[in-house]
Amino acid sequence: MVARAVVGVPTLLCLWMSEIIASVPGRCAVTILELLTGTMLTGYGSISQAILAVPCRRHWTSYYWMVRKGKFDWKVMVHALCRIVKREFPSERCVVVGDDTLIPRVSAAAPGAAIQYDHARKPNRPDYLLAQTVVSLSAVIGNSWGSWSVPLMSNLARQPRQARNDAGPGGGGEHEPGRDHAAARRLVHEGIPDRRCPHARRHRHRPGDTALYEPPPAGKPGRPRKYGDRITKAKLKTLGQTHTELPIYGSHRTVRYRTAVCRARFLGGRPVRAVWVSMFVDGKWKAERLLLSTDPSHTAEDVIISLRWTIEPMFAALKGGEGMIDMWMQSVDPKGSGSKTFHRWLTIVQIGRALIQMLAVKADAATTALAQVAAWRKERYLTAGMVKAGLVRAFWNIAPAEAWYRRGRKFDPSRRIPMKTKVVRTASAA
Repeated sequence: MVARAVVGVPTLLCLWMSEIIASVPGRCAVTILELLTGTMLTGYGSISQAILAVPCRRHWTSYYWMVRKGKFDWKVMVHALCRIVKREFPSERCVVVGDDTLIPRVSAAAPGAAIQYDHARKPNRPDYLLAQTVVSLSAVIGNSWGSWSVPLMSNLARQPRQARNDAGPGGGGEHEPGRDHAAARRLVHEGIPDRRCPHARRHRHRPGDTALYEPPPAGKPGRPRKYGDRITKAKLKTLGQTHTELPIYGSHRTVRYRTAVCRARFLGGRPVRAVWVSMFVDGKWKAERLLLSTDPSHTAEDVIISLRWTIEPMFAALKGGEGMIDMWMQSVDPKGSGSKTFHRWLTIVQIGRALIQMLAVKADAATTALAQVAAWRKERYLTAGMVKAGLVRAFWNIAPAEAWYRRGRKFDPSRRIPMKTKVVRTASAA
């Protein structure tokens, strides 16, 4: 008789995983559960590493087939994750951030890869590099120690530097899961198009959709106008310019900005707070960037130093800690299976990262005990890396397929007998 071992998997994580896996068809649940668990325990972006991280019950080809040709919709998992974030981190205003990032590639055969300008300006990289553009939507959560972004969904831009077009109106993603919250507000990062990036305009159907207008004048007879005069470059220069020093990117930067409350046509005429900001870096002023907030009551400085910056560490964690930089796909043809395959696997990886980050922010007693590095170390707060290392130790003797109850559609490792280890007996040499 094998005694039951004490399983250190937090109950909160089991509930979240149960809700996400229950959103997919039952015939796919166990396979997706094993892939999701594997992504949470490894730092590589390949399916093979996720399979090796947990004891799997099927042949390795089954997992590749499930991601590529499985009959399930990956967007339902995104909707389930949005419900969890909304329920576990209630707030009067849900902050949803949309931005894009570059994934450097070596081969030009990578779908969507092109020579693009790198705004990061890293000293060990050229200004122009071969890369893919991925646009992501994230939700901002926090506790008394700070705020962090959790990834909700990402799309591969179909054309170079056209990520905002793929994000849809307001940076809300393909089906805009951020709009589930009635008071959701978006802090959208937008670059003014220039000759260097002719595709950097943010539009849904045509380039004219990026136009910003003044509020309509009041008191005029006739049919009420929806828009006022268009904000052109000449009218933009008439706005007052403010110079100040603000904490941005972990340091104090000198910035200059102009701001106005206007109506955005690509948001259906919704009033927004527009801020045109430029930073002083390396002895010169950088190109102006346009920041939009769907809450006009925000001040310009609140928009500039807002929670929008939390998406940058999230990108770094996805590339370095979750292996998004190593992902590869054969095709992203919308009519083929390549695009669906890439988005399915990227969604599974991002959900694993989101669950770990939410556990670190929640920091309940079970998660704190799980992420304990050493008895003599007193960390200020839990990090996603500490929680991930603790989950690796907790899942060492757990087979996800054995902990999934098909009838109740629940993931509960504590009620299962730990994984049995086969003892191989070898004949000793005479």
